[in-house]
Amino acid sequence: MEELRSLVSEVQRESQSVCEEIRSFTSSLRNLVLLFCGDLRGVARHLATVLTLATNTSITYMEGDYAYNTLLPYLERSEMGILLLAASESCLYRVASACSLLAVPTLVISTKIRDEVKRRIRNVKILELEHDIVLTVLHATLRIAAQSSEQRLKRLESELDLGTVVNEVVELYVQKLHSVARKESLLVYSYSMEPAVDTLPIEKQSMEREARANNVTILYASTEDPLAAEYAFRLRRTNPSTNIVFLRINTDPLTAPLYARIALLSALRSSARLIG
Repeated sequence: MEELRSLVSEVQRESQSVCEEIRSFTSSLRNLVLLFCGDLRGVARHLATVLTLATNTSITYMEGDYAYNTLLPYLERSEMGILLLAASESCLYRVASACSLLAVPTLVISTKIRDEVKRRIRNVKILELEHDIVLTVLHATLRIAAQSSEQRLKRLESELDLGTVVNEVVELYVQKLHSVARKESLLVYSYSMEPAVDTLPIEKQSMEREARANNVTILYASTEDPLAAEYAFRLRRTNPSTNIVFLRINTDPLTAPLYARIALLSALRSSARLIG
């Protein structure tokens, strides 16, 4: 538990600089293209959603490897910028090189990358994160929402201190995730929960696909109760013997993936200790 508390504390510290960098970068932009490299689709979509709600910037988001030679050369560069979330060094290099060549203002938020790769990238600001990129960006996104003038978003400020909820998150949710961490159960995630599972070494798939497994854990936010029930109904009709575990994160849909991520990281660390 102390290891998890330490991680959460460091993430909260690091997310402050991520929030400030994103807010500063986007403040004067009319149009933002938000790209992602690696298994970061969910957190990129989550960030795009919050920026759409909290700013006046027009947001487009897509895969970096698709955009760098298909979209970017045709974009009107006036009052436009590129924000790249990267967990793939090779994809990061391709996208950042294209942005540099096209002279598009670009901010990269990434996992650690090699010095030789950084030296080959020019005129692009890169913010390397020391800790879990998904948890850090999710918390930075919560900060952005809380600093909005929109009252429904500002109330999220009360949930910025994750240290007060770590114990509760572990007690409420981790027990149901041990089988997922041991790869004994397929994790089926809802639309809002995709950020929580990005980059994790587990068996996972979205609700958009039919699960073909004997043991299934459905991860969803409480606002998605009808979706979870409908998915389970279809699953039981197709395979009545499937064992289904429901994991319902009962918080605001903008904070639910953050808490789910903490629970998943805790379950994975606990499983690794047991296996070791």
